[in-house]
Amino acid sequence: MKLPQIIPPLSLLVVLSGTPLTAAVLVEEDFEGLTNVTDGAFNRADDESQVEVSLSTAGDPFSLGAGNQYVIHRDADGDDGAVAGLVNSPTAGALDGGLFSINFLFYEPSGDGLDDSILVRVGADTNSDNAAVDISLNNGTLNATNVAAVSNAYALDSSYAMDIVGNESGASVNYEGKALANNRYDVWLTDSSGSSSLVLSDVLFRSTGETLDSFFFQTFSSAQQEIYYDNFTITDNEAVVLGLIPEPASSALLFGGAIAMVALLRRRRR
Repeated sequence: MKLPQIIPPLSLLVVLSGTPLTAAVLVEEDFEGLTNVTDGAFNRADDESQVEVSLSTAGDPFSLGAGNQYVIHRDADGDDGAVAGLVNSPTAGALDGGLFSINFLFYEPSGDGLDDSILVRVGADTNSDNAAVDISLNNGTLNATNVAAVSNAYALDSSYAMDIVGNESGASVNYEGKALANNRYDVWLTDSSGSSSLVLSDVLFRSTGETLDSFFFQTFSSAQQEIYYDNFTITDNEAVVLGLIPEPASSALLFGGAIAMVALLRRRRR
């Protein structure tokens, strides 16, 4: 059984105008037991010429155990716009009108010669002009529209949890002890030691007033790129808990506690 990517040390209350928000888990996908990427929560995965969006169990890059299944998104010939993710999904559309949190694992390999950007986007569709959240991962550098690039944000050949926390509630929201203004988002990275860092703060949505009904990875321009990803959780008005990736030596120790915590959270959500 795959170890969940979120192992909360505590529950963190999110408050909007003094009122506690009700948690709603919209999407959970770990790609286990699937034959194709689109057999699960994802409804689009472009395989075009030399673009590969496929499932793999090779190498255990996320230290989740032998046989763990994850996604490889690989563009070897620079096919512009190849997409994988939730596109025009009614479930993802529930992100409108409140706080949302998107958590996933990613791993960028080195030495493959495919060293340009993969885009991570939340918006109305796969049109880049309509992406409210517009982030690129490129050889350790994290870029986003409206802010300066963050160099050395992450290391190659290492697994990370990314948390994108966005606010479309119409008012400022407090979480994790910080305020997040309306139509803005934060990006957190958690490394394999469990250390979380706020790498992008209060980033203005690239496009406002759009329906947020899509979340996707997208190749960019004529660039060649490759990234692995796994374990998605998308929540609406959720108590935000930053993701942790267990170190291999501690996986067995954490397993029992993680399962107990997941059971507790499920009971609370009922």
